[in-house]
This record gives sequence, C-alpha cells and structure tokens, in this order.
Amino acid sequence: MNRFEIETMKREFLPKGLPTQLSKYHRIDKYLHESLRGGYFWHSSRTSFNDPYDCYKHLLTFDASNEQLIEYAKRTLLPGEDLDLVTNFILEEPNMVYEAYINSVDSILDSQGICCFTTNHESTLMWSHYAQHHRGVCLVFDTHCDVESFMVAKVRYTDEFIPRNYFDNQTNAAMILLTTKSKAWEYEDEYRLIDIRQGAIPYKREALRCIIFGCKTNQEDMLSIINTVETSGYKNVEYWEAYTLPNSFKIAFRLKPLLVL
Repeated sequence: MNRFEIETMKREFLPKGLPTQLSKYHRIDKYLHESLRGGYFWHSSRTSFNDPYDCYKHLLTFDASNEQLIEYAKRTLLPGEDLDLVTNFILEEPNMVYEAYINSVDSILDSQGICCFTTNHESTLMWSHYAQHHRGVCLVFDTHCDVESFMVAKVRYTDEFIPRNYFDNQTNAAMILLTTKSKAWEYEDEYRLIDIRQGAIPYKREALRCIIFGCKTNQEDMLSIINTVETSGYKNVEYWEAYTLPNSFKIAFRLKPLLVL
C-alpha cells in the first residue's frame, strides 16, 4: 500500500485523527502480567469477540460488473486454460465468483489480529464487562509516544444494516468488516489495532502512562501489578484507583500513592 492509499485509509477509518490517549481494560491474571513484562499487546482472532455480528461477512456484497468479472477471469486463469472459455463460464455463473470472494474474505479475516482500545476509562459497564467486574485494571497509553504501534482504526456504529459492495473499493473491504458494529455498542467508543499477525506484538514501554485499578481490586492484586510494572523497564507510570460515590452512580478516580501500599 502506497502513501496515498494509507492517507486515504486514514481519512475513512480514522476521521478525527489519532486520540492522544487510548485505554485498555483487562482482568488481572497471568496473561496481563506476561504482557506487561514483555511490553506487548495481544492481538486476538475475531472468533474470540462477544458480538455475533463482529466482522460480519454479510456487511459486504459482491455485485461485479461484466468488466470486473472478466478481470477476475484473467487474474485467476491457470496455465493452459482457454481465456474465452473461462470468461464465458464466469459470465454465465457469476455466483462462482461470489463464493470465491466470500471464502477469500473469510480467510483474510481469520488471519487478522485485533487488539481493542477505548477513549472511555470511566464506563461502569466496560469495567464490569472487560475488567473482571471492577476487580481488574484499565491501562492508559499515550499514543503519541508510540505512533507506529497505534495505527488504529475507529469503529463505526450504525443503526442501519447497509452492506457495501466489495467491488466499489476492494482495498477497504476487509476494514469495513473489521470496523463496523451496531449502534448498541457505541458506548464503548472503540478503536482497533489491526495486524496481519495474531499474538504478541510489542509497543514502546514509555507509551504506558497510567494504570487504573477498579473499585473492587484488592490490595494483593494491586501490589502484584505494581511490582510487575516497576521491575519491567517502565518509567513514570502513575497508579490510580476508581471508587464509588455516596450520592451518584458515576465512578470517581484518585491518585494512589505507592506509599499507601
């Protein structure tokens, strides 16, 4: 992909630019400790997500013109095959092309690694769903300390199920599937790191600026996370804690001095 294509992609999938901070909720477990020690994000398969319409292939259609079908015939022609015969067959059976592209898109999506972030570290629902019912943490990253690692795309939320034609913009087809969700999920304000690899992908440690502990996180877990961070090469990480208010349903936050622990 050339620079022009990259900038075009950014305009569509990151229309407001890169946020200065992105947050990631996490339960406290061995995987969190391992990722902090290793300084990496874990990029998951789409199959692990909780939304059944996440990366939904029917958000694309494959309505090809005759010219596009002919181009497909030329591109997939095997040695020794007769181009006219193959072209005529494809023009008469365009569903063959549809099935081929569906299988191709499925294969591409299955190979992608996705890591999810948000701009919202104050969401009671997200603390409940993604941070072990308020017993986990929220990691806050300064994206401008590591712009290359945060080549993210903004998830777009919609009330209307309007499929896009793959042949209108083949370059963006997979991204459309990877970044389109129902408006029911809009409260998450999600951004996604998308990579051709799955698994552990490193980031610069100076990007981690803050760790927020949930309002139900116990002292032992707090100490374990702080010990992992302080012995793993991070600098100037602040530790905050969430707490409940006596007269509000909102969560508040305060700096947690290390001396208190």
